[in-house]
Amino acid sequence: MSKFKPPAGSGSLLPRRRLLDKINEGLNRRLVLIHGPAGFGKTTLAVQWRQVLIERGARVAWLSLDTEDDELERFLCYMVEAIRYVEPSIGIDAISLLEGKSEQATSFVLTDLVNELEVFEGEIFLVLDDWHLIRNEAIQKSLVFLIEHAPSNLHLIITSRTQPPLPLGTLRVQSQLTEIDSVDLRFDVDESSIFLRDLNQLDVDSDDVQLLWRTTEGWIAALQLASISLRSSSDTEALIHSFSGKHQAIGKYLVENVLNNLPAATLDFLMKTSILESLSGDLCAAVTGRADSQALLEQLQEEDMFVRARDEEMQWFRYHHLFADFLRRRLERDHPEKVASLHRAASAWFAAQLETEEAVRHALAAGDIDRAIELVERDAMWLVHHSLMATLLRLINRLPRDRIANRCELQFAIAWANCLTHHSSEAQKALEHIERSLGGPTLPNEDSIRAEAQVVQSCIDIFADRLTGVEALLRPLIVDVEANGPWVTGVGANVLTYVLIQTFRFEEALSLQRWASSLHERNPGPFSGVYGHCFTGMAEFALGQLTQAEESFSEALRLARNVAGRHSHAAQLAGALLGQLLYERNALGDAELLLEDSRTLGVEGGVGDFSIATYIYSCRLEVLNERYGDAHAILDEGAQVARKQSIERLAHAVESERIRLYLLQGDLRAADQLLIYLDEIRPAPATEEPGIAHQLHEIRQRSRARVLGAKGEYPAAVQILNLLIADAQKRGRRLAEMQSRAQLACVLEIAGNRAEAETALIPAVIYGASDGMFRTFLDEGPRLISVLERLRDRCRHGQVPAEMPPTSSYTLATIIAAGRQERRARALRSHALDRLECDRSIAFDVNTRSS
Repeated sequence: MSKFKPPAGSGSLLPRRRLLDKINEGLNRRLVLIHGPAGFGKTTLAVQWRQVLIERGARVAWLSLDTEDDELERFLCYMVEAIRYVEPSIGIDAISLLEGKSEQATSFVLTDLVNELEVFEGEIFLVLDDWHLIRNEAIQKSLVFLIEHAPSNLHLIITSRTQPPLPLGTLRVQSQLTEIDSVDLRFDVDESSIFLRDLNQLDVDSDDVQLLWRTTEGWIAALQLASISLRSSSDTEALIHSFSGKHQAIGKYLVENVLNNLPAATLDFLMKTSILESLSGDLCAAVTGRADSQALLEQLQEEDMFVRARDEEMQWFRYHHLFADFLRRRLERDHPEKVASLHRAASAWFAAQLETEEAVRHALAAGDIDRAIELVERDAMWLVHHSLMATLLRLINRLPRDRIANRCELQFAIAWANCLTHHSSEAQKALEHIERSLGGPTLPNEDSIRAEAQVVQSCIDIFADRLTGVEALLRPLIVDVEANGPWVTGVGANVLTYVLIQTFRFEEALSLQRWASSLHERNPGPFSGVYGHCFTGMAEFALGQLTQAEESFSEALRLARNVAGRHSHAAQLAGALLGQLLYERNALGDAELLLEDSRTLGVEGGVGDFSIATYIYSCRLEVLNERYGDAHAILDEGAQVARKQSIERLAHAVESERIRLYLLQGDLRAADQLLIYLDEIRPAPATEEPGIAHQLHEIRQRSRARVLGAKGEYPAAVQILNLLIADAQKRGRRLAEMQSRAQLACVLEIAGNRAEAETALIPAVIYGASDGMFRTFLDEGPRLISVLERLRDRCRHGQVPAEMPPTSSYTLATIIAAGRQERRARALRSHALDRLECDRSIAFDVNTRSS
């Protein structure tokens, strides 16, 4: 891509040896800052330094910045891709990762980049050309983060017209800054002489060179403009002696002289194409009507007419910023009536290439708001279907809100994008606009509009765990596929499936998804299909069908990654659920990768089950490594998401896990106090009605049983767990039953009721362990491992119920071995910490005695 390569030919003017030597002296410094006004050769110097580094075998990434890059997500994507362009092993898919546009996503990209650089053994040099075009404070902060946290093998080279707001003082004190300013960048007399006489082969004597150097003060762009004027002047001495004034006046004078010596057709081409940030032959032909645009661009570059190729293939070009600015001003002065039509032509070309963002930008520059709206409306639902909600919402933000309020199709896209990224208030506003539109003259498709609005509203409701009335609303809608189409009907089926799952009607949910699968396949993008597979897997998981659930979650992830991208919003949702299941199977490395990725969703993490999977099992992974502080931090993050989105089930799950964490840390008092506090501020009363309230009560009761068991109140804990088991059995919730049985067996074992512990655990072994259930047993700790060991011995002697599979002995041995391995790993970590503390104590004692 042209943005990842320096402008072709930009390093060939004159070797800046004295400046290259200065930079080389600080080769290993964190930052090289090259700053000065326009036309001082900043990019040329950076290109020459890049070439020096490449000849030494270094990896040098290049990013050419423009005004469109002044958005945090866009900048981060390009920065990471620039590095990956020269070093593909840096494994971050920033484009997909940032599509969710969550508050956490940008920090995850930067942190992941730092981590990837940490393990990379070589040196990476990153050139950020034209940094002055970046004014976004968040982008500036992201660069400061890199400067402060990146490992020593990352070196930044920044060119800018101004000094950026970076910690330059600190870097100077730390000897981590090499600074090249406008004084350094100016040509000296010798360089001016070489440039004018040798490179441009001008017949000027030493006095003429001295005068030009004094007049221009070594400003390279002015000297270049002068050389062009002198080549076509019949009286070089008069031209040289007529220069006077400061840079702005000289620049204007020289540009006027250059342009006035051009053929009228060439000048017309330059002015018309000055509206473009980047130029190609086809694009310029569309804007100017000239079929020879490619040849003309190449000719202009060959003649040093302030045109630079952006790639070696010479497919894309750009004008020198100073030159382009002047051309645009002249176009607006001389031909103001043409500006809008030129932008419209550019917009049409970009629209035909499906480059919607550029097409919209030029349409707006043309003042053609209706055309900009039509372009966004054309691609809006395609972006939703392909999980590109951030791109859509970025385009929407460029449009006047009052002009799109009555556009039902566009408002639906806005509603979907906001709903699916958990921005319910914005989604609700879009629905209100649609409802107001329906209050006018009757529309031919009014019924289908109302049906889609009801599905969006239902989707908003289930994202907040509000299930009341959703089923009654959707049942009539999903039967009329012909009227409502595959998208509305398919999503409606997904929402209804979710309601069925949360009310424990799992077989009905699976049946509905089998019916809806053909609808998902008919949709243009993966989103409804991903959710369909995820909800199928959730029903299977709840039924204890781990193998089928893994297949469903894996298919959801495959579909999302193949169509929407590895780190797309859809892939992160599927990854959360697959990560939870892989954690249960003890495939901890794969689970950690998926769950860490899903955490970037933050408040945009879909329905509550996705967030619960993300935060609870990310926390447990930290606990396994005894990083309790990090585990609490993840729970804090989950609690914040629960508060922002008012998801009570996530809030209950997070606090329940915190109680478990306190008990693991041996802090019974903190666990007990938190339980008392939660009972006061967030009561979860018992209810027979299946649904969210029933689940809240179950979550609380599990925590209560843990605290009671830790306090030695075993009968009360056993009673609670037996009730939970009975309820799970009645509702066919085999996973919940197995989890309660494992907890019950642990309590009975601690209480000394060994035979009862074994009896309680046998069904979990039969139905759970045989299908790959691991962590349900291991997370209960060594006491439960003891029960498993006795059951294994009974299996070997044939002293178990006949319904236990023949492989139970092997399965139990595998779980027991995993538990022992974890205990050994903990013991080794504890020994290493004790040894480190001992060494510190010895060092302290020696220092104390010596003093």
